[in-house]
Amino acid sequence: MGRMDGRDGGNDHKAPSREDESMIVVGIDPGHSGGAVAVQSGRVIAGLSWRRYGRKVPPTYIRITWRRDDGICDEFTGNPLMHTVIDDFLIGIAMLGGPDAMAVEGLFVPRNPSKGTITLAETTGRVLGSAERWCNTIFRPKASEWRPMILGLRPNCSSDDAERAAMMALMPKRGILQGYRDLPRGIRDSMHVAEAACLAKYALLKRGKLADTRS
Repeated sequence: MGRMDGRDGGNDHKAPSREDESMIVVGIDPGHSGGAVAVQSGRVIAGLSWRRYGRKVPPTYIRITWRRDDGICDEFTGNPLMHTVIDDFLIGIAMLGGPDAMAVEGLFVPRNPSKGTITLAETTGRVLGSAERWCNTIFRPKASEWRPMILGLRPNCSSDDAERAAMMALMPKRGILQGYRDLPRGIRDSMHVAEAACLAKYALLKRGKLADTRS
């Protein structure tokens, strides 16, 4: 399995080649509330937003998906297993020929993790397990790694500052990716989806560097 941990991040913004730009990459911000974004040729081609609804066991999720090729925005409320939330999205991406690379945000675990952190780790593990079924090249950057590289922020910036910066970076005039505003409002207004889009940009840049080292 070609999973990468993304630890060699930095501020090297080498432009991807045309071949790199044609690849399909996916970024995922995992958790009980999260998001995923697929990008091809620098343009957003699909998006997924999910959040846990209430505290039922098994959990109930509100899930919204959209793909550019069919223009259908589908909303579902139910209690699917977390891996099926991601699988359903990635099946659609596989039908388009991808993903060629993915970035799933790495989890920061403090020395004395709380019950919430442990639960988040379990959910992240389910997301990652699903991702590994669909892609061989998976980067696992921590927030302190991808935020400086993509957003130019300090490694220890607050989550609130990072979320605002991600939204600003995806505005049309900033344009780290094209077509983000084409996502339905129920998806694009999620901070998790905005960070997933930035992770997709990270995957594109890192996949390009990986291709260079192999050539």
